Amino acid sequence: MNTGLHPKWNGRMLIPSIAADREMAQEWLSLQEVAGRLETADKCGKRRKEGILELCFQKGNRRFKIVLAESFRYSDGEIVFLIIHLKSVSW
Repeated sequence: MNTGLHPKWNGRMLIPSIAADREMAQEWLSLQEVAGRLETADKCGKRRKEGILELCFQKGNRRFKIVLAESFRYSDGEIVFLIIHLKSVSW
């Protein structure tokens, strides 16, 4: 993880979709905080297609599920992780 505008996780830049950006704002989570939480996140949920990850992390007494998809950023020819969904889940 780094502290830039778009932090990195697993060597790839994290970019939120518009919907995920709204979901993070509703949960009071910044992109940098999500990147830090992904360092200790576990696989969870159902099996997804290749290139899509579903991970869970904990913040305080709440648990969150995040869905990431590998994507290609044409502006610089880089493979990135697109955050497509984030929500609070029950234990």
